[in-house]
Amino acid sequence: MVSGLGFGWALTPILNSGVGVNFRDINGWTALHWAARFGREKMVAELVAAGAFTGAVTDPSHEDPKGKTPASIAATSGHKGLAGYLSEVSLTTHPSLQTQISHNIQPQTTSLNPNNISNEDLSLKDTLAAVRNATQAAACIQSAFRAHSFRKRQQKESFQLEEEDEYGMLPSHIETLSTFLKNGNDYNAALSIQKKYRGWKGRKDFLALRQKVVKIQAHVRGHQVRKNYMVFCWAVGVVEKVVLRWRRKGVGLRGYKQGGDETEDEDIVKAFRKEKVDVSIDEAVSRVLSMVDSQQARQQYRRMLLKYRQAKAEREGLQGGSTSQNDVMNT
Repeated sequence: MVSGLGFGWALTPILNSGVGVNFRDINGWTALHWAARFGREKMVAELVAAGAFTGAVTDPSHEDPKGKTPASIAATSGHKGLAGYLSEVSLTTHPSLQTQISHNIQPQTTSLNPNNISNEDLSLKDTLAAVRNATQAAACIQSAFRAHSFRKRQQKESFQLEEEDEYGMLPSHIETLSTFLKNGNDYNAALSIQKKYRGWKGRKDFLALRQKVVKIQAHVRGHQVRKNYMVFCWAVGVVEKVVLRWRRKGVGLRGYKQGGDETEDEDIVKAFRKEKVDVSIDEAVSRVLSMVDSQQARQQYRRMLLKYRQAKAEREGLQGGSTSQNDVMNT
């Protein structure tokens, strides 16, 4: 409610009380989703400066099985500049970029107007820089995912070449252990190694089994929730038809067949898994590119850069003040 209404003065006390900036409501919406929905530019800047995750996705539903990011919600609501800003931040702060040398791909910060350049030229310059950052980040993310899948495939193929024994040891491991024992180590060292290895192997098997059990439980709970959701939708449809027929002086429940409006149960998890990384990245890049053709979007994007820099400076000032106050109290 605070983020949707744009009450920036209430954000800091709420965060200081222990509420997470990425806290989700019953539909999986964070504060950043609500601020983007109503175009609260200053609130979005303060939330991003406080560490809000711009790539958060809402809970999948029957109408929207893929979920929505704050950028997609802002684009749907008509805030193109805000959507482009959130898309750029989401791309440049993607977790896959942390493993690469991406010091040139950072969330953009704008500067003031030292040379008396027109605001239109400055907004166009910032927008083109955003397009550059977004495309570079998208290329790095896609290459990181391709490299990760290639490494996983190579690792799987290499393990398939050798057969493991009952303890999960490869022939190369056995040869290394035998060479180690032949170099003068005693029998007690071998027993200690075997004991520790069996314990490690047992813990590994237990963790793998527990993970599989948790996954099965999650699938069962998801199936139950979807089943109950379809029943609930069917009941709501019945009530709506009854009210509609009553208002039209109809027959009410007479002649109504239960199987008339039943729809097939849609597997939300399966539809969510079909969402490719490339599709989401392409959508984010297209939202950034769409700002170039809109003067209003470019101006809104520049306002977001200025407000983000201001919010970041204010937050760093508050943190510095609280640190000095704690030092004085400790002294």
